[in-house]
Amino acid sequence: MNLYKNWLRYWKNSLADAQRLPLTFDETNSLVLPFSLLHLINGHIPQSYIESIFIYQEEKVNRDKGITNRLDPRWKSVETLAIHIALLTLNPKPEYLQFTRGNKPLYPFWIPAMLEREGTLQIHTNFFPYVCRDFLEPLPDESEAFVFSSVDLIDKAAALTLAKFVNWEAYYNYVNEVFLMISGMSLDNYQQPNYLVKHELTLVIQEETKGASAGIIALYEHLLHEDNLPTLLKRFISLDILETGLPFGVDHYLDFHSKHVGQMSSSFPLSISQRKSLYNFINSPNGTVFAVNGPPGTGKTTLLQSVVANAVVRAAIEGREAPLILACSANNQAVTNINESFSKAESNLKTLEGRWLPNFQGYATYLPSANKEELNAINYIKPRGKGTFEALEKREYLSGAQSYYLDKANTYLSKYYSSVDEVVNALQQEIKAIQNEVAWASKLWKDLLVKEQHLLQLVDLKYAADIAQNPALFWQGFKLHLEKMEHRILKYFQGEPILKTLLCLCRFPKSLKERELALKVFFRGSLITTKNLNLSSKVSLLEFFVTTIEEISELNDMYLKWQKWKKVNDIKTDPVDTEEAMWGKEYLKLKEKKFGPTYFYDELDVKHRHKAFQLAIHYWEGRWLQAMQEQGDKKFKRTEIDQKRLWRIRSMLTPCFVSTFYMAPKFFSYSLNLGKFDNPIWKYPPLLSFIDLLIVDESGQVSPEIGVAIFSLAKKAMVVGDVKQIEPVWNIVPKIDMGNLMKFDLLQSSSKNLPDSLIDKGFLASSGSIMKMAQNACHILEPQNKLKERGMILTEHRRCNDEIIQYCNDLAYSGMLKPMKGTAKAGQLFPSMLLLHVEGKSAMVNNQRTNSKEAEFIAAWLIQNKYQIESHYGADKKNISVEDLVGVITPFTGQKMLLIHQLRSVGLNTNRMKIGTVHALQGAEKEIILFSTVYGVGEVGTMFFDIENKPNMLNVAVSRAKETFIVVGNEQILNVNAQTPSGLLRRYLQKPLQEPDILVLYDDENYETDEAKVYSVESELL
Repeated sequence: MNLYKNWLRYWKNSLADAQRLPLTFDETNSLVLPFSLLHLINGHIPQSYIESIFIYQEEKVNRDKGITNRLDPRWKSVETLAIHIALLTLNPKPEYLQFTRGNKPLYPFWIPAMLEREGTLQIHTNFFPYVCRDFLEPLPDESEAFVFSSVDLIDKAAALTLAKFVNWEAYYNYVNEVFLMISGMSLDNYQQPNYLVKHELTLVIQEETKGASAGIIALYEHLLHEDNLPTLLKRFISLDILETGLPFGVDHYLDFHSKHVGQMSSSFPLSISQRKSLYNFINSPNGTVFAVNGPPGTGKTTLLQSVVANAVVRAAIEGREAPLILACSANNQAVTNINESFSKAESNLKTLEGRWLPNFQGYATYLPSANKEELNAINYIKPRGKGTFEALEKREYLSGAQSYYLDKANTYLSKYYSSVDEVVNALQQEIKAIQNEVAWASKLWKDLLVKEQHLLQLVDLKYAADIAQNPALFWQGFKLHLEKMEHRILKYFQGEPILKTLLCLCRFPKSLKERELALKVFFRGSLITTKNLNLSSKVSLLEFFVTTIEEISELNDMYLKWQKWKKVNDIKTDPVDTEEAMWGKEYLKLKEKKFGPTYFYDELDVKHRHKAFQLAIHYWEGRWLQAMQEQGDKKFKRTEIDQKRLWRIRSMLTPCFVSTFYMAPKFFSYSLNLGKFDNPIWKYPPLLSFIDLLIVDESGQVSPEIGVAIFSLAKKAMVVGDVKQIEPVWNIVPKIDMGNLMKFDLLQSSSKNLPDSLIDKGFLASSGSIMKMAQNACHILEPQNKLKERGMILTEHRRCNDEIIQYCNDLAYSGMLKPMKGTAKAGQLFPSMLLLHVEGKSAMVNNQRTNSKEAEFIAAWLIQNKYQIESHYGADKKNISVEDLVGVITPFTGQKMLLIHQLRSVGLNTNRMKIGTVHALQGAEKEIILFSTVYGVGEVGTMFFDIENKPNMLNVAVSRAKETFIVVGNEQILNVNAQTPSGLLRRYLQKPLQEPDILVLYDDENYETDEAKVYSVESELL
């Protein structure tokens, strides 16, 4: 338990460190200090400046404990405060205000300190200066225009080894050295274009986090006071590796397919690896961390929809509480993608599709912050209950909703039901009937296989192909063959001399051998193998024919029943029992214009399971009406019982709730008064182990300290992600991370480096991810996973042309992906992988790398090819433009600004385009992707997309392109012989037979500077 708690303390502290810099503060926790830098250098602040803050903090500490009287003996005085000091302030110049997010000042550089009440500054144990991560390249938020430094420079500065500071002045000199190293300027001389730099001091108290992380930190605090940690959380944060288990394969599908009862969409059946993942997941118990490795374009969304749909239908069949599912991710874009996918699930059942409640759609509900805007056309609940459900839970809505529901139900059921109860029962019976059909099919086919496997032992192996081609027809023919053989054998025995018969009865060897040889002639060329037949025994042989013919008759009856079941249920195919056979069926989809069912399990997905899901949705709508009727006019209180009941009722309408990690803890909690009626002290404990299923999407992008705590709220987790795509934005540098590990007894003080074991398991705030942790906590290892990453892996890729995804396959996945789209079709506009050479060099603008010639070239190329692209891809679509079809990716934010400027200058609507770093296009796809490399020859030792030979950036960039990926840049920076991501890319790229004749939009003597272009676009971008 102590080890678990130490890890929780470590992650809580890491999150607090990362979020410690408040971007907004008030008079209660901050001061702008007018004294000179000399006071700071000397390490002393006049007491008159700081006494008011100490008084306020002292009152706050005691008030939180219910103490308001200073004369109370329990009154606790505050003599020391942990603080941060901003050494400078940046204010946008008036003429630049239109280009920024607002007129608020920026505080890019802070130092931590301990402030004593009489004014002395002491060096903080975590002495390294803090730089707000929002201002470091690569920028986590592409809408941020200001860049102070880079993550790489911060890492190098943090690695400085220094002796213990002898005094505050020595520490201040160290701070200046760090500032110079990371910004390129001294603290005294620091300037920024378009900003007024004030060298004034802003002091802020380190108090409990008020920002986005407050909910997560409060959850950590609660867990640290728990005697028994939740089972799922303990499994997730255990360093112990479970005994490796192999996943169930195709040969076990029949054993589990009857547990697969729901499918959200009628458009797409599950792929082989999706189905294998689902079947293994539904067979796992509570307390399981189930990892799914999801490379690009392999259908993570369809799998998640199936997981949710299955839980919805299963609960309806059993008549228990509606499942409560929470889908989480680190950023709003990933959350939006999940929400949209659950809102767009298609159905071909016209009488069942849509909702049977007025003015309500979708299967998911978003849980945003209170100030989140632009929430049209989606279901949402804000803190305090504001949002979609607020209107639904009103009495006037409910009265009309019941009539609406009954009208819809009676139309579908072709009966007249006067009560919701009757409809709910009728729908449940229909769902159970579908499930019974699926279960009966499983039993029928398994019994048939058992019988067939026994009879196959009697058949000569050379006829195996005939059996596989049409087994029912084969066995009918085999029965006729046996009957003819039986007749011939009987005829032989009838004509056998009496003496020989007597000698055989007396077991004379010579007579038995003569009989056996005579009978072997009858079996020559027969379908029957004589391997297990006793040809010398008349009784045994005749008994064989009688028994076998009866068994084949039974088998033929089974086939008749099976064919009848297929006809009644509109199923065309039989189950396959080997992965090889299933892949043969799967590859048939390459020949289909529309991805559809090609084998038995596929057909059940889009027919039976989808219908069961649609019925279950309406079943739960009825259950919701019943629950709201029972609730009446009683308001839901903030008590534990009421909050649990409220969430269960809401989950009847949308089983999946979607949130960021930051917001989820604030929703799944209740109120508890620890004080007296006249002096309440409110706490907000979490609903531990309450959520039935936690789904974590894009988990490879989630840093551990952000995502760990949420596992305490759930009983079971499916964690989906890819460590080969976008990595987390780590806010802790390795040097500080080591200090935190030592502080909480997770690393010996003598250690000089972070241990590889912890790095590999993903536990560290400076390098880890929730996906790596999930791999560690998952017991499954697929034999075909060449990367030896635990968890299931999705392998069928359907987004990109085979030539495109094969690069990613070689770069990141050791060839495990199975390209399913096919190679470039005849008539495709451009080659799948293309290199367009642009002679140019990069420039640094406000710490951001840019390349004007590449931006100019891309703009000109798009204009030159605009009509051709729109005509080719928009032939059967209305209102489609080149902006919808093409995405532009670049490694640098500065180049993104230049691209936007240049594309706008030629008349393109950049608000409609996807332009930016790989973060901007994560989860997105375009017909054509243009990649601006930016670098010139010999400008850096290692290019940004080749750092540490990591595949992540180019893997994401290339896999966004459905038909064509075009590199625009200086071809000399791509070394075809280099064993790097860019070197491998060069080997895949082909140059055009003739370089494009692009109109030059500028001349080298007279064109707008990079800096002017960057700044001219920022206002509209932001």
